[in-house]
Amino acid sequence: MFLSKPLTTFSCFFILLLVPILVKSQKGFQIGVGFHSMPFNASEYRIEVYNESIYSKTPFGLSLNTDYTFNDKFRIKSGLEYKFQNISFNNITDFRAEFFSIPVILNYNFPKINKYGLTLGLDLGISLDKISNYLQTLDYEIINGDTETKLDIVMQTNSVAPLKAVEFNNISGRAGINVKKDMGSRGHLNFYIHGIFPVGKPDELRLNFDRQFSIPPNLSVRVIYEETLNITPKGLQFGMYYTFGTLTFK
Repeated sequence: MFLSKPLTTFSCFFILLLVPILVKSQKGFQIGVGFHSMPFNASEYRIEVYNESIYSKTPFGLSLNTDYTFNDKFRIKSGLEYKFQNISFNNITDFRAEFFSIPVILNYNFPKINKYGLTLGLDLGISLDKISNYLQTLDYEIINGDTETKLDIVMQTNSVAPLKAVEFNNISGRAGINVKKDMGSRGHLNFYIHGIFPVGKPDELRLNFDRQFSIPPNLSVRVIYEETLNITPKGLQFGMYYTFGTLTFK
């Protein structure tokens, strides 16, 4: 994996610490699907000198989930998460930043409320994260009275080259709560809130601007500059997923 040595060592140690628990337990394995959002990550960045804005909209995503329960109190939650965030320049175009994560989370459950089939739990773990490399260009023309402005924008994530499917460039800590609802004799519906705390180099969106002003009768001015936005997913993630029937290993 494309991680710094300290992160790789920590990740391997964390996962190896869980292996004896998984091997010893034979309670049950579930798979599921879900969705999630980070509603507090929407923001606006102003370019004051030109009276323009860059809008980072609310991230949304889908997930494939795996749960491994080894007793009534503990389970391991993992899977694959995909999320995207649309980033707009003056609300005229959307750049889609895409992220993938593999979480490994230890879940502790309090005693079930049998009357309602509800179980409250605490989550603690990590996730391996990556941002997809993407580049988009925009040609934009503004006419204000006799002044004409041509604007070329190149929007690109900070990945120099596309990462392979198994390569990740960051790691995050995760902590939160989970509420599990029994759905019949086999399925479960999970609601969770996780705080996501990235470490390492942030994911960035780089915007390169090339402005050309044409001012009558024959004046032309060109300005080239760059803006960099931190678009690392961080803060509160709200999610829900449904797991299907338990698979047991004898």
